[in-house]
Amino acid sequence: MTLRYLKLLGLSENECRSLKSLLRIASPLLTSQWSITDSNEADLIIYSFDSSAGRKAWQKRSATLTGLLTHQTDCDEPIDIIFKKPLHKTQFAETLNLAEQKLLEHQSVKKTNTSLNPQVKKSWLSTFNQFVSYTKKPAAHLPALNLYTVSQDEKPASTIKDPALLLIWLNQLPNDTYQRVPSLLANLKALTQQKIKPDLLLQLLEMYRSQINELLFTRDIAAVKRDLYMNTESVRTIGLINELIGLLALAYQQIIRFFYQRGKTPFSHPLMLLALNRTAEMLGLQLLHSFQYYRVAPAGVWQLLHELYIYQEQAQTLHQEVTVKPYYQSRSFFEIYGQIVLTALTDPYSQMRFDVLRLFRLLSQFTDKIVIVRLNEHQSKVNSRFLLLGHFCIDALQDHCPQPMHKIPREIRASETSRLFDAQAVLKSIETTLREAKSHRTHTIMSAELRLVRHILPQLNTSYERRFQRIKQETDEHIQITLGLESVHQSLQGNLVNALDWQLVNLSNGGMMAKRAHADCYHLNIGDFVGLFDSHQNVTLAVIKWLQIDINNDVQIGLERIIGKPEPVMCQPVDEQEQHPALLLQTDIVTQANTKIILTEKGIFSPNRKLQISGQSTVYSIIANGLIDSSLDYEIFNYNLNLGS
Repeated sequence: MTLRYLKLLGLSENECRSLKSLLRIASPLLTSQWSITDSNEADLIIYSFDSSAGRKAWQKRSATLTGLLTHQTDCDEPIDIIFKKPLHKTQFAETLNLAEQKLLEHQSVKKTNTSLNPQVKKSWLSTFNQFVSYTKKPAAHLPALNLYTVSQDEKPASTIKDPALLLIWLNQLPNDTYQRVPSLLANLKALTQQKIKPDLLLQLLEMYRSQINELLFTRDIAAVKRDLYMNTESVRTIGLINELIGLLALAYQQIIRFFYQRGKTPFSHPLMLLALNRTAEMLGLQLLHSFQYYRVAPAGVWQLLHELYIYQEQAQTLHQEVTVKPYYQSRSFFEIYGQIVLTALTDPYSQMRFDVLRLFRLLSQFTDKIVIVRLNEHQSKVNSRFLLLGHFCIDALQDHCPQPMHKIPREIRASETSRLFDAQAVLKSIETTLREAKSHRTHTIMSAELRLVRHILPQLNTSYERRFQRIKQETDEHIQITLGLESVHQSLQGNLVNALDWQLVNLSNGGMMAKRAHADCYHLNIGDFVGLFDSHQNVTLAVIKWLQIDINNDVQIGLERIIGKPEPVMCQPVDEQEQHPALLLQTDIVTQANTKIILTEKGIFSPNRKLQISGQSTVYSIIANGLIDSSLDYEIFNYNLNLGS
């Protein structure tokens, strides 16, 4: 979408405010983007003859496309476009679209006339400079960088190349994410098509970087609602945000390429080092955003990150912080790389959506404990699972995050492009933090963070193992899955309610994996309670333990069984008037006499609380005993019959 500039001359303050507001509201209806400017290089100037300033400015007008804000439908002056008052959103948008059409027609005529002119022969100096620039090569002592290139459009759209004007335009963007993100993406795409000097390009890209950080890390009410109540537009915007982050990473690579192709090195050129670190930062945020919404990592991101690590290792800039005047700063590449790798190693697809962001921030304080080294001969051959706890292998030739060392073949460990990622010191530091928190009052304050770090310890020390062996399904078996206690409760009493068809991929005694197309699955989250109904009407209760959306846009879920054959009942606390759906769980587990298990909504359980159970034909009283399990969706607890009732 082309960016156009609009200048206002002779309008009152109220009229200016009204136009600015209309411009923001009418944005979705426009065929190009318009921004108000004070520059003389505007595409359209709107005058008002109601003031002397407007009439005076009209007398000094240039050849720019002109518009008039007036109550009249006609004008004696040679005005190109009339903006008739009072202005309305649709009318205003249609008038601006007409202006855009006139501008395009003018450009087309100008281009045709230009093509008739003979080509000017290049000077010998220009030819020589071009020859010299092509003979320069990357630094020979550093490994090659496979930087991404921007595909050039035949007719690149215009965009803002003035930092001051870009700041004004960004401030005028609507707060609504659904409108804001497409505008940012369109203009950043146009920017990558331009040839801009590295220092100026950096200034522009840093403004887009601020926008991305705001999109990712601002958790206002609107953002939370958008994530909790997913719809088609939300999913589309998630994809656009990820594309925006990736595009900014690509734009920073243009700065890297400028120096790289001229044989420069990051050790002696801070701007190149900053661009390398910013690229790594954006690639990391692209991964983080994918983790947050359970998407697989975008193709090529991990491999480029590993490649940049090897490059900076050779350039001796891994641990070097950088400052570029006037005020651009960056952490070291090692910290940026280590933070996203640690986050990836915590199995983000099994984390709650908001917990991934919290983990990412939390793990930043442990990056100084990471050790990354070349593998020596002993490390490349050792097979002891115990000795390899907390050790991962970076294979820079592969497009995936570091893998547990005990799973890596010896020949890959011995490769020149492989590195040992040692997280043992990170583990010790986390364990120390947990011990200190237990012995101090900080335990209460840090309870949420403690829960997170406890959960990730098995992943970081590579001791996590699947409890049950998965058996791959040989046949194309499908199951119906219904979400939530109320839907499961109703489905057990008759026809299935809110059920979706899923393909069963594999299963074990403790759980199973299923997949289906992404449509209608926007609302799924880790910890959701579900009921599984097979073709024989057998029912299994389960909870979603991990979730991932693959490259084919199929949703894959890992389910953990909840033991027990469910029987639908209604339960009513004696101190309430309302009945709630519940499931009695019949198990083969040997318990004390009269002790049984029930699954209810969250908030029902309280020790010794009396509940009235209404079954198909009987009504009786129970006393809640001990809590067995709970989540945001449900509580499972055992109970005793209230024999005195």
